[in-house]
Amino acid sequence: MAFQRLSVYPRLPPLDLFDWRFDDAPKTIPPISQSESTWTQPFTISQSLFHDLLDVKVPVTIAATYLVTVTILNRVNESRQYKPWGFSRTSTFKLFVLLHNILLATFSAWIFYGLFCSLRSCWPSKTEPNFLPRAADSLCRIAGENPPRGTNFTLGSNHARYLFQESLLLDANMFALRDSNRLWTTGYAYFSWLFYLSKFYEVVDTLIILAKGKRSSMLQTYHHTGVMFCMWATVRYMSPPGLVGIFFNSAIHTLMYFYFAWTSLGLPVLRYIKQALTTLQITQFVVGGFIACTYLFIEYDSLVHRLGDDGQGLPPAITEDMRISSPVPTMSSARGGHDDGFHNHSSRGLYEVRRTPCLERSSQAFAVWLTTLYILPLIYLFLCFFNRSYLKRAKSHVK
Repeated sequence: MAFQRLSVYPRLPPLDLFDWRFDDAPKTIPPISQSESTWTQPFTISQSLFHDLLDVKVPVTIAATYLVTVTILNRVNESRQYKPWGFSRTSTFKLFVLLHNILLATFSAWIFYGLFCSLRSCWPSKTEPNFLPRAADSLCRIAGENPPRGTNFTLGSNHARYLFQESLLLDANMFALRDSNRLWTTGYAYFSWLFYLSKFYEVVDTLIILAKGKRSSMLQTYHHTGVMFCMWATVRYMSPPGLVGIFFNSAIHTLMYFYFAWTSLGLPVLRYIKQALTTLQITQFVVGGFIACTYLFIEYDSLVHRLGDDGQGLPPAITEDMRISSPVPTMSSARGGHDDGFHNHSSRGLYEVRRTPCLERSSQAFAVWLTTLYILPLIYLFLCFFNRSYLKRAKSHVK
């Protein structure tokens, strides 16, 4: 069989990605339970807890409570002429602030490292002739094979969209979805869910500001409120572009909270470092948002199961050989031999090349649109803060 050269192509987002009915959204796949604790996954996440905290009522309730609390305390602080609260001057409070910043700096660094390890485990070799489409497949089909739209199959009494029936996913070990080389199951599910929860805890930043008698700005309040919903949509709908935002945000937060921990000790710091951190924050939103949006404009060649004679696309029984010839083959090092992913003779007739959109489900695209609509005002607010805090102050010093 001649070698099949696969490619990556630009495209315009189809109109159905703007149809936000979410009837194409499968139930979120929970992280795979690990038999042993590791540095990257030290504990197991309960499946019931995983799904319960992804209920949209959770971010809505916490965000609403946060907004009401901030509004009330802003008015209270204003009536007190923005004097610090007495407890904010105690050594206990200062220790709490230090530990809070150290915790978030360490947590953010751990998230970044864990996601890097997950991505590395499913990343194709640079020497592979189909490197670009294989890389696109790793970044786009993060949970396994995406079927052609409208394709269904019947297995026993179950009838559902191809590969997205929960009972089949969890009980029948269906093709590729639970394989070790998919980004969602190698760690993205685990780390993105924990990162989502951390956005609820990060409102403590605002409470610290309020305790010092200061006012929570529009930037501060909007930032913490909006990110809750963006992370919820990313995890709930298993949106591939969310990886970009988490990578950028965890890296910036590692530096930012280390800076806060340093200053909470009363140690001196150069002024331009704070300005550089603000610049990095603005850059992450601009660059990260742009990269995330490119997912909407990409499609690539991939190998998918041929449909059966009945048009139902019933996947074949899974064998070790078929796993090796899956759309994103298991790394050759794990199999102990060379594997190009496309030349397995035992399953040669089971696949066909199809142009696969990077984002096929409107629910995945919704997370991108929501995040984009969130970061555009956020960038504006950060630019206003940058101008007020650094540029205008610099001009006033010159005068």
